[in-house]
Amino acid sequence: MAAQARALLDLAFTGLGVRRVEAEAFADKAPSLRVMAKVGLRHEGTLKEEPLHLTRGWIDGVTYAMLASEYRAQS
Repeated sequence: MAAQARALLDLAFTGLGVRRVEAEAFADKAPSLRVMAKVGLRHEGTLKEEPLHLTRGWIDGVTYAMLASEYRAQS
């Protein structure tokens, strides 16, 4: 999964020239959080009861992000 995430970051920053990429996930989805951290996105915040889960109701969400300058620095 990390390889696909890296490929998407490369497409966004190199292919499309975007300035910033954000990713969001439910706070209790550890595999998703690991992938975001592994590819270099930084944790920007945890939002209390922000996303609505279909069966569990309002739960915590997290936001990770990376700037193009950060992507270039890690390449």
